[in-house]
Amino acid sequence: MRLRLPGLRGRLTALAASAVRSTLAAAGIALAVLLLLPVAGTVHALSAWLPTRLASAPADLLTRAHPLSDYLPAFGVTVAVSTAALAVAVLRLRAREI
Repeated sequence: MRLRLPGLRGRLTALAASAVRSTLAAAGIALAVLLLLPVAGTVHALSAWLPTRLASAPADLLTRAHPLSDYLPAFGVTVAVSTAALAVAVLRLRAREI
């Protein structure tokens, strides 16, 4: 069995949960952000930098439709944002009283 670490969705949900007390509000925030990412991808200047760009990366790389360098900006942003979101969530949840 493989151990899977949560991706951007899991880290985004953790960050939303650290910001609000309600489970419903945390789910709503995470869902809203995940729904807005494809909308932001329609802006040509942003599309190469968004994590949603990585959705087609495996197929495109296997068929050589695009080189690996086309996905590096989105990969860098994804790593940076998910690391920052997880760090902020851990710090905020550590300070919260149970």
